[in-house]
Amino acid sequence: MTGLPHEIAEDMETSDVSIFAVRVQTNELKSRMEMTAIVNRRRMRHAHMVNINRQIMLEGMRADFNRVDTLSSKVMQIVSAAREITGKTAAGCDFTAALNPEYRWIKTSGIISRDKWGNLPGGEIFTSRAK
Repeated sequence: MTGLPHEIAEDMETSDVSIFAVRVQTNELKSRMEMTAIVNRRRMRHAHMVNINRQIMLEGMRADFNRVDTLSSKVMQIVSAAREITGKTAAGCDFTAALNPEYRWIKTSGIISRDKWGNLPGGEIFTSRAK
């Protein structure tokens, strides 16, 4: 699917909620971008479930997303103020990364609202350039 089918786009224009559950395929990113543009413009409640499978549904979707949100909020407070992050593992990974204070942090903790759609299962925090 290299573009969002007209029938789906048309239906989304009258919907308040959408769920997108797929496996990634070659050249389909444009269709997802077209879909999320509608979601963002209409402020729809939207669950985005890319590469979802049975194991993820059985394990990841039974999380207490209120607890995930509380923990994610604590992590957001830490990383928003940090200028550097260090990662070390028992396997020997050891790295330090500088954090740009102008980048914004985004939390998708599984709580979906009209203000922010999200990936499910939730629990990720990421950064990107501020707009």
